Amino acid sequence: MLIAQVWMAGAELVPTRLIPVLIVVGVGQGFIMTPLLNLVLGFVEEAQAGMASGVISTVQQVGAALGVAVVGILFGAALAAGDGVAAQANQYVSAFVAGMLYNLGAALLVCVLLLMLAKTQRLTS
Repeated sequence: MLIAQVWMAGAELVPTRLIPVLIVVGVGQGFIMTPLLNLVLGFVEEAQAGMASGVISTVQQVGAALGVAVVGILFGAALAAGDGVAAQANQYVSAFVAGMLYNLGAALLVCVLLLMLAKTQRLTS
């Protein structure tokens, strides 16, 4: 919804109109993150839960850093060409949409990997 709203509004985007969509994104992340961590920790032995929690925390930090770097590269590349104020505003829109599409793709990839993990776990049980 956020990607579509920014893409459709373009240079005429009013930031306050993003508030409802950002609330939905935040609530969605809140509903997903804790169950996701519980799901991943459910796949390890109880004796290794502390170690698994540390690995998850480390992977989250590394993933966040790499994600910021990749989105920054995409954003910078999208802003590299063009002149004029209107063109620059549209470049920011394109850069934002490119970064958010990367985030969406990464989230979908994680979903696929988790489904594969769940199927593998069921097969080995």
